[in-house]
Amino acid sequence: MSASTQSSEQTDPVAVIQSWVDDASVDGDMDAYAGKRRWARVRWQVPVTIETRPAGTQQKCHYVTSRDVSAGGFGVWCNQPIEPGTKVRLSVHDGSESVDAQVKQCTETVGGFIIGVEFQTQDKPC
Repeated sequence: MSASTQSSEQTDPVAVIQSWVDDASVDGDMDAYAGKRRWARVRWQVPVTIETRPAGTQQKCHYVTSRDVSAGGFGVWCNQPIEPGTKVRLSVHDGSESVDAQVKQCTETVGGFIIGVEFQTQDKPC
């Protein structure tokens, strides 16, 4: 087991998510629609790796750029679609910390796809 895999397995996913939101809040703008959503989104453009494990297929890695982050999930730009319902593992920057998530939406746009993923944690953030 690599050091980065070991680190991500021993880290509380809620703490990882909160650290991502905190990092985004330093530089990013809050979403203007915060009152309409469960969790306020913060614009944050960083490299993200999405590992997919669709049933019956080989694992794939997608290297994408995030759009925004909240305590509930991530929005990313991707050049390939990922089916809603797909279980994924997200890591930011160097990949030392990762969180399980599920694709909730995939919308085609100019030059690619906007993908919304929801974090899958035992303790859902409030």
